[in-house]
This record gives sequence, structure tokens and C-alpha cells, in this order.
Amino acid sequence: MPPSKDETTKQFWARWAANQGAAVVILSAVLYAIYESVPKHIDAIKQGYADLERSHREERQSRDTLFIEELRKERELMRAMLDKIDRRLTAGE
Repeated sequence: MPPSKDETTKQFWARWAANQGAAVVILSAVLYAIYESVPKHIDAIKQGYADLERSHREERQSRDTLFIEELRKERELMRAMLDKIDRRLTAGE
């Protein structure tokens, strides 16, 4: 039952629904809703994971930067302590 030339899409689907049982119309509506909504939900989930990964990457970079800075400070402190010890030892010779 293809649509006639002067029938709109809405009129075609209304005529089709009127010729079907209630279960077929409800099932068709549910399947259409799933067909339309599932890809959008999957895209939203993928975007959420991408945002989470970006956030975690930024956190790791920040943490690593702080860790490296702390290592630099400790190295400088160790150098200063070793220099002080070296000066005391060479002064006592």
C-alpha cells in the first residue's frame, strides 16, 4: 500500500496504523524509538569515556610534573648536603 500522490507522509502512516492491530502499532513505535535513541546513547557514552580519558591524562601529567619537580628539589638538596660534607672533609685535611 504505497502512499498516493496527494497523500502526505503523516497521512500514509495514519492510514497504515488504522489498518493494523494495536500490538503491531505499539511494537513498531517501540522499535522506532529504540532505532532512533540507541545510537544517540552510544555516542553519548563514547563521548563520556573520551572526556574521562582526557581528564585522567591531564591529571597524570599534572601529577608527573609535580613528582619530577619534587625529585629536582631533592637532588638539589642532596647536592648541597654533599658539597657541605665535601667542604668539611677537604677543610680538615
